[in-house]
Parts: sequence; C-alpha cells; structure tokens
Amino acid sequence: MQRQSSHGVDRVEQVPMQRLLIKMKDGVTDQEELVLRQVLERNRCYGCLGSYKIKAFSDKKKKFDMARDIIGYIFSVVTGIAMFICFFSLMAAMHANIHDQKKEIAVLRAVGASGFYLYRVYIYEAAVLVISSGCLGMGIGATVGYTMALQRSTFLALPLSFAFPFGTARFVLFAALAFGILSTAIPLRRLLARRVYTILREAQ
Repeated sequence: MQRQSSHGVDRVEQVPMQRLLIKMKDGVTDQEELVLRQVLERNRCYGCLGSYKIKAFSDKKKKFDMARDIIGYIFSVVTGIAMFICFFSLMAAMHANIHDQKKEIAVLRAVGASGFYLYRVYIYEAAVLVISSGCLGMGIGATVGYTMALQRSTFLALPLSFAFPFGTARFVLFAALAFGILSTAIPLRRLLARRVYTILREAQ
C-alpha cells in the first residue's frame, strides 16, 4: 500500500502540470515543427479541465527579428549621421594638427621631401587614429551589447542571442578611413600649394 501525500498525490504522473517546454533538436526544419504543432492541436481538449494552449517561440522570434531589423535600419541612419558629424570634427582636428606643424613641413620641403612623402606620413597618422578609435568603440559597444543581451535573456526567460552587426562595423571602418584620408589631404594640399618661404614666414 502506497503512502499518499497531504495533497492526495501518490505518483509523479498525478502531479498537475502548468507548463511544458519542448525543445526541438538541432537541425529540425520548420516543416517538422509545423507537423508537431498540428498533432498537438488535433489532440487538444477544449472543454475538459486539461485543455491547453500551444505557443511557439518561432512566432515570437519572427516579431523579435522584425523589430531587430527595424532597429537596425534606424541605427544605420543614425550611424551615417554620426559619421558625417564626426567628419567635420576630425577635419578641424587634422587642420589644427597640420597648422601647428607648418614649420616642420616647410623644413622637410626645403631639404627635398616630396609632397607624396608628406601625404603618406599624415595619412598614415590619420588612418591609425581613426581605425584604432573605431575598433575601440566597437569593442566597448559589443561588450555592453552582449551584457545587455544576457541580462534580457535572464529576465525574459527567452533564448535571446547577441548578434554583432558586421555590416555596420564594415561601414564604420570604411567611412572612418575615407574621412580620415579626406580630412588630412584637404588641408595638407592647401598648405603644400604655397612656397616654402611663405610657409616658414607664416610659421614664425
């Protein structure tokens, strides 16, 4: 004779169930998942006490994917605007840098340094500056985003994953490099168009 508990349950099968989570195996197609849902729907009891509702994570995932795509488009526009604003800031900084080194540039020109050599030196400087800044910013942003994704996955009890925006990252690095070259080449071209003695006289 089995001993019943205080709730009148003597077997595990008699324990009332509120929720059943079914995790599909890796590699299961959408068609196979649909067949399983149809089988569960056909065997569902509507009027009895044991009726249940079927909710699929794939339905919620589609809404999440749509929201993520919309947010991605918005962030792409914001990224373009931010890069355009940063271009003027970078151009002002490089113009001030070249202006402060007028004397050194004039001396290099006087000893025979070519314009191509000066372009290469300052473009390398700008490229290292913008690429390192871009990689540092993306690294910090990816760390914060990954932490927030883990936090949301814990709070919502949903398997949300972190997706790094490689397309946006490529655009940012390419735009940063292009803007770095332009912000250096424009003021340097104006300076190299002058005579060496004119640059030396202005630098004094």
